[in-house]
Amino acid sequence: MDIRNYINQFPTLPDEISVYDNIVSNEVSSNILYNSIYNVNWNLGSSYFGSSGENINDNKTYEQLQFSENILMFNPANTEDVGSCFMPYKGNPYNYIFLTPLINLISKLKFNLQFQNIMRCKINLQTRTLSQNKGKFNKPHTDFDFVDGRRYLTAIYYVNDCDGDTFIFNEKVKEENSNKLSVKKIINPKKGRIVLFRGDSIHAGSNPIESNSRFVINYNFIPFNIEETGKKLWA
Repeated sequence: MDIRNYINQFPTLPDEISVYDNIVSNEVSSNILYNSIYNVNWNLGSSYFGSSGENINDNKTYEQLQFSENILMFNPANTEDVGSCFMPYKGNPYNYIFLTPLINLISKLKFNLQFQNIMRCKINLQTRTLSQNKGKFNKPHTDFDFVDGRRYLTAIYYVNDCDGDTFIFNEKVKEENSNKLSVKKIINPKKGRIVLFRGDSIHAGSNPIESNSRFVINYNFIPFNIEETGKKLWA
């Protein structure tokens, strides 16, 4: 089955935003931070590489290179076969710890998740930017532009206490006026915090100005029993 058809078989999700604090224990959150610093094979790239960010042009944006690492990812070269499309990113024995916030979120919301329904887990590191960028944000984007973003969820876990807000906008990526963005919610980074929202929501991060670094883990996934639990996700 083609991945697009696979995702389209699920119902449309509510367009809401939820923030949960202390999604993992202090011990686990410290462990995630430690492994983020010392046990990640960082790669240099853009804050919106591989997404639909190039479609958005807002006058409050700036772009600065970031470091990232795929923990779990789909294989875009094999989108005809869902079973083999989703695959773990091999090579780092510490990667399992970065899935813990998602696992705890799933448990908290009381729904199931099959392994193949995790589209991606990616950890990002952003460094300090110039003070002149205060109040601005990185390129607004959605994480995938080839599937129906109304049917998957995006979650962002904040690894460390820092500045560098996340901006979530009212507009959707396929709307005609998506170049004129209005902010729906701003989430401040806090160690152990996770934010959950629908995949077609245009969003953007921002580099820290006061802090030395900003670590986040980005998840894209489809709840398995979504039809039963979709109405309760933000209750």
